Amino acid sequence: MDIHKTVAGSPIWRGKVRRGQPQGKQKVLYNPQSALGLYRNPMYLYIIIYAGKERRPFRLHRAVIAQNSGYFDNIFSSSDTDTSAIYLSDIYSRTFLKISDWLYNLPYWMTRNFYSRSCTIGIYRSTTFLGISGLKTDILKSVRDILREKLTIKHEMRVERDHFASLKGLCAHFKAPGAAGERKLLKECLEMALKDLKVKSTDTLSCYQDEEDSETLCEILNEFC
Repeated sequence: MDIHKTVAGSPIWRGKVRRGQPQGKQKVLYNPQSALGLYRNPMYLYIIIYAGKERRPFRLHRAVIAQNSGYFDNIFSSSDTDTSAIYLSDIYSRTFLKISDWLYNLPYWMTRNFYSRSCTIGIYRSTTFLGISGLKTDILKSVRDILREKLTIKHEMRVERDHFASLKGLCAHFKAPGAAGERKLLKECLEMALKDLKVKSTDTLSCYQDEEDSETLCEILNEFC
């Protein structure tokens, strides 16, 4: 679509003057409401983010990633910052891939394999730095749903031991001021797990044969419950 603006009765097409008109006396005017106006707005442009020590490039829309990230929003809204690339060497590229998927409205979900569990811890730590509170909540809800669905009988407690360990790893990040809401959600996860296991107190866990499972869960409960 050709975008133009009429100046003194003469249409200007893509920066060119119609044949027969005097050169150098007319300026091209852009309608700020047009699609071309969006391209002139820095927030609608791409930015390249290099993640990990290998500097894997991610080409993302500024407006999209700034919408739910305080870190990116502060960078792009700063009047004295002209940023064409951002380097996040302390965040693994596979971790940032999950984060970018979520920023583009893909749901976060956690599986039972080791890759997913280990990646979850890295993602959660990165959300603190990047200021993505919504993803924090989705991570905890994902863990809670796993506990709700899988920890219904004693036998499955052994299978899900690493999920308890993952929760323990998250606990260290809930001690910071202002994390009361996250502590409440984690406590809800743990209480739900206990309810599904039909355990009334931590002392009851001694009846389970797998002592390592019991110790892991007890440590988490002592932290928050």
